[in-house]
Amino acid sequence: MSNDEPTLIDPVLTTSVARSPMGEAWYMFRRNKAAMFGLILLGSIILLTIFGPMLYENDPLKVVTRPRQSPGDSDLLMGSDYLGRDTWAGILEGGRVTLLIALAAGGITVLIGLLIGAPAGYFGGRVESVLMRFTEIFQVPPPILLAMLVLLLWGPSTKNLIGAVAFVAWPQTARLARGEFLRLRDLEYVRAARAAGASDMRIMGTIILPNALPPLIVSATLIIGGAILFEAGLSFLGLGDPNVVTWGYMLGSSRTYIFDTWWAVTFPGIAIFLTVLAISLVGDGINDAFNPKLRER
Repeated sequence: MSNDEPTLIDPVLTTSVARSPMGEAWYMFRRNKAAMFGLILLGSIILLTIFGPMLYENDPLKVVTRPRQSPGDSDLLMGSDYLGRDTWAGILEGGRVTLLIALAAGGITVLIGLLIGAPAGYFGGRVESVLMRFTEIFQVPPPILLAMLVLLLWGPSTKNLIGAVAFVAWPQTARLARGEFLRLRDLEYVRAARAAGASDMRIMGTIILPNALPPLIVSATLIIGGAILFEAGLSFLGLGDPNVVTWGYMLGSSRTYIFDTWWAVTFPGIAIFLTVLAISLVGDGINDAFNPKLRER
C-alpha cells in the first residue's frame, strides 16, 4: 500500500472506542424504540402532573357541578364524579400525589434493601445468615395483608401509605443487593483495594456500590411501577388518605357507581395503566442498556 493513500478509519469503531460507559448505555437505550417511547410517555405524564394543576386550578376535592355529568354533557373535559367533582382535576392532582408516593416508596425501598443486602453479601458468614433470616420474616405473609396491617395500626395517611409500600417491597431489593455484593466482593480490583488498606465501608461505598448500581436501578424502576399499583390497590380498599386525591382514591371512591359514571373509573385506570407501562418500558430499556451481552451484537 502506498504512503500517499489515505488511511480509512471505521467511524463506527472509533465511536465505540471513544464512548464512555454511560455514553454507551445511553446509545444502547436510544436504539431501543420501545424504551424511548416509554421515556417520552413517562416524561409527558410527569410534566402534565407537575404543571397541569398550575394551569387548571379546579380543586379536585370540591363540588363544581352537578353529579354524574359525562364528558359529552358537561363543560368539564372528563365530566364529574358521583359528587360533582372535576375528574380531569383529579387526574392532574392525583397523578402528582401518586407519582410522589411511588418515588418516595421506591427510594426508601432501595435504601433499606442496600442497608440490609450490602453487608450481608460483603461480609457473608454469620452476618449474612442473620440478615437474610430477618429478611425472610417479611417475605412470609402476603404483601397486601402486611401493608393493610401497617395502615390499620398507624392510620391511613400519605406518609403511612409510603411507609407501608416500602415496608413490604424492600426484601426483594435486599436479596438483589446481597447477590451483587457477593459477586463483586472477590474480584481483583476489590482485593487490590483491600490489600492497599481501604476500609470495608470505603470498599462497599465507593468501589462495589457503583458497579452494583445498574441492576439496582432496573429494580428501582420496577419497584416504582409496582408501588403505583400497590397504592392504587390500597386506596381502592379505602386505606388511602381521604384528604388527598390519588388515582387509586378516584377508583375506590367511584367503584360503586361504575355503571352510572364509568368515566370516573375508566380515566384514572387508563392513567395508571399508561404510567406503569411507561415505567416498565423504561426499566426494560435500562436493563438492556447495561447488559454487556447485547453490546457485543
